[in-house]
Amino acid sequence: MSKKTEKRSSRRFRWVYIVIVAIFLYVVVQSFFLAQTSKMNYVVAQSGDLEEVASFTGVITREEQLIRASQSGVVEYYYPGNRHLSEGTMICSLRNNYYGDLLEQKMDDLYEQLLNEAAASEYAEDFQQLDTQIGEQIAAYVRGKTANHYDALYSMKNNVQTTMDQRQNLLAILQNEKINAMLEEQGIYEEQLNEQSANITIPEAGMISYTYDNYEGWTWEQVTQDFISNYQNEYEAITLNLQTIEEGDPLYRLVTGQDWQITFFVDAAQAEYFEEGSDCHFYIEGNSLTGEVLAKEQQGEQYKIVLEISEYLSRYANQRLAHLEFRFSGEEGIQVPKECILQQSYYRVPEDYVYDSLGQDCLMIRQEEGDVLFPIDVVYTRAGEENKTGYVYFEMPEGLTEGALMIQSGTDQVMSLGEQETLSYVYTVNGGYQQLQIVEILYETDRYAIVEGVKLYDQILIP
Repeated sequence: MSKKTEKRSSRRFRWVYIVIVAIFLYVVVQSFFLAQTSKMNYVVAQSGDLEEVASFTGVITREEQLIRASQSGVVEYYYPGNRHLSEGTMICSLRNNYYGDLLEQKMDDLYEQLLNEAAASEYAEDFQQLDTQIGEQIAAYVRGKTANHYDALYSMKNNVQTTMDQRQNLLAILQNEKINAMLEEQGIYEEQLNEQSANITIPEAGMISYTYDNYEGWTWEQVTQDFISNYQNEYEAITLNLQTIEEGDPLYRLVTGQDWQITFFVDAAQAEYFEEGSDCHFYIEGNSLTGEVLAKEQQGEQYKIVLEISEYLSRYANQRLAHLEFRFSGEEGIQVPKECILQQSYYRVPEDYVYDSLGQDCLMIRQEEGDVLFPIDVVYTRAGEENKTGYVYFEMPEGLTEGALMIQSGTDQVMSLGEQETLSYVYTVNGGYQQLQIVEILYETDRYAIVEGVKLYDQILIP
């Protein structure tokens, strides 16, 4: 092999060696930055649609009436609550001198006995359904529980209490049947009991309930803005045990209409989401419902909104107030958590006051000894739109102070340096490099913001 050939081979080997070393160094550097990135907490910028959540307290109205006793006596009920009955159904009887001392002595023992017999009674399925309902109400609260969420706790307490009252009513009806059997054993027969009795039938078909709050018969037109703050009533339960009642005491509540209304008040901006005749979706205690906007009326600075619902009547039959949650569709775009967004105040000047000196952004400052270029590090440029001026943002460079006179490019016009603006920014950590990115917040909720200034799938640092 000639010396010339050997020299060429040696040179080729040297270049191969340099390329290999360069690749190796590149891999090492990238591995280092990736390792640094893995130690950082970051989120990936995603495209999404932010929902605006709005909550209101509404007033429930329905077609209902509270039926009161037309005479005094001992009442005996035949049906548990939340049952739909046809017109003319006998719901209870009022009788005089129904039971004597012998029966009174045995009442407590009989009731304790019924607690064990309930599971084998004709209402066993009803008992099982109510027990399951209580478990589901508590489980739903536990799943959605958040710190200091007292509204949810209050709602859960009321729901469980209502269900327990229904369970108690079933036991009471069983108790009444047992008492009738004991009376017959003592020689007191139905014919004798009916001599001084009044049978109570429902005047029209509907759902019966044994709770009331004395606002039965109210319509949505009567609900005013101060109703909720003045509402002190809670639903009282009518017990179904055999008992003496007086004339005028509540016997039962009859709900006759299938539709019910919720009335609440919103401000002018929120009112834009509601149009008469349109359907809207909302949530009560996590349950999804749909209602039609029955009315929208301006009352001072507020708007009265009335929704009409044609489902789940029995579920909310024992509530006058309801906590509504609406989830309105918001802006679409790149969303990032608000905890990633930081803010800082920067100086700003119009774009036409910035000079380009060999690729370096500068300000021309007027001084006694002559005009001097001061370099600035631009962090953000907001382009002008139509006839609006664009602005350049930067931190105050060393040697420059507020009040300095800047010269407009291409003219002799001057302005004083000092205007500031607070900008929002994030840090991206793509490929391990931490870089500040100014962002414009287009829309925000409590937790997220739709922004401009970052790209889809950018890795955003969590400070």
